[in-house]
Amino acid sequence: MVERENVADAEARARQHIGQRRKAVEKAAAKAAKALEKAPEDEKLKLAAENAQKAFELAKSGEKIPETFKDFLEKWVYSCEDQSALLDKLGGSRLMRLKNEPHLGYSTTH
Repeated sequence: MVERENVADAEARARQHIGQRRKAVEKAAAKAAKALEKAPEDEKLKLAAENAQKAFELAKSGEKIPETFKDFLEKWVYSCEDQSALLDKLGGSRLMRLKNEPHLGYSTTH
């Protein structure tokens, strides 16, 4: 029973987090569009506004929500209890490809 409640709580938190991320992407798209209205000749702003709008549309459809640096840290730094947990997450085949070639001093298989 406790396990089901924990799963339900985790799912609810995940839905809330996704909703917050969608709102943040929507806000960024609106801000970029507003900046473009003030300087329509600026090519960098135009590209940024287009990219922000695409990211918003992908997030709205649920297809893709951009990963933040905080998410990256959680996934690769904080969620790993120790070095062996990180190595397990990377996977053995990847580690073998990163193997040092002693006579060359660097990997030849990347």
